[in-house]
Amino acid sequence: MEELNSFQEKFHATDTDILREIEATPDGGALSRDGACAGFYEVMERPGDTYILLDDNDTINACYIHHEHMIEEMNTEKYGWHLERISNQTILTLIIQDKEPPGQTLLNFKFNHRDREGMRQLGLFKQNRSITIFNLAILYGDIIRKGKTVYTLPEKIAEKINL
Repeated sequence: MEELNSFQEKFHATDTDILREIEATPDGGALSRDGACAGFYEVMERPGDTYILLDDNDTINACYIHHEHMIEEMNTEKYGWHLERISNQTILTLIIQDKEPPGQTLLNFKFNHRDREGMRQLGLFKQNRSITIFNLAILYGDIIRKGKTVYTLPEKIAEKINL
């Protein structure tokens, strides 16, 4: 996951504006190169990254951007979580099983303990215990919306999050 400040510098829109545009884009449709999501076209050379976005209600959302075939391999109904603390970071990993075993996709969410906004986001994870992931596929130079999935954080993982 890219650091929040460098990611948001590429966008000239709020998280809510970005989320509204993604929601308004039909599955299979390309995100606008000129709208709130234009910044994704600047970061798409880094497939596999995950970007956290908060809406006006502090609901946690994220965009996972990768090549189309990688997104299509995921079995979004089979997933688990891993929590790890390393130095001044908490790393929360969403582990999504592939449709064909034994593969899996790892979405890492890194929260720096010295970053006030990162710690607020981690607190929201602990409180809300869910995240909506929008899958964005890189396809022929466009970024295509490939659905969304809500993932629930188990209580036993949420209880281990220290703020």
